[in-house]
Amino acid sequence: MKTEKRVLRERPSLYEFSHMGWKLIGPLAKKCRNFDSLICWAEETSLITRREAITFEAGRRTRNLTAHGHNMGAPAEWALGAVRNVTLALNRLFPDPETSDYDEENRRRREEQLRAFDADLNAMLKIEPDAEGDA
Repeated sequence: MKTEKRVLRERPSLYEFSHMGWKLIGPLAKKCRNFDSLICWAEETSLITRREAITFEAGRRTRNLTAHGHNMGAPAEWALGAVRNVTLALNRLFPDPETSDYDEENRRRREEQLRAFDADLNAMLKIEPDAEGDA
C-alpha cells in the first residue's frame, strides 16, 4: 500500500483530521505511534494544555469503550460539552481569523463554567469538623 506524504500548512477539515489517517515521520514516528501516545507527546511538548489532554484522553477512552462492545449511556450535555472542548482545542491548534474572537469568548465562558463546577464540587466534598473537632 502506497502512503501519501502530506504536510498540513492550513487547518484540515474535520473529515481530513478524523478519517484520512495520520502517521508522523522522522524521529517522532516511534514515539507517536497511536492516538494515546500522540496525546502524551502533545502535552509533554506543551502543544496542548493539561485540560485539553484530559479532554482528548476522555474521548479516546469513550471511543474505545463503545467500539469494543461496552454499552454505555451519557447525558446529551456531556456529549455536547466534549464536542465543544475538542472544537476549541482544534481551533486553537489550527487558528482561523474568522473564528478566533468567537473561540476566545467560548474558551473564557467554558473556563468560568469549569471554575464554578470545581468550586461547587470542592464545597460539596468539604468535610466539616464535628463539635469535638474531629473530621
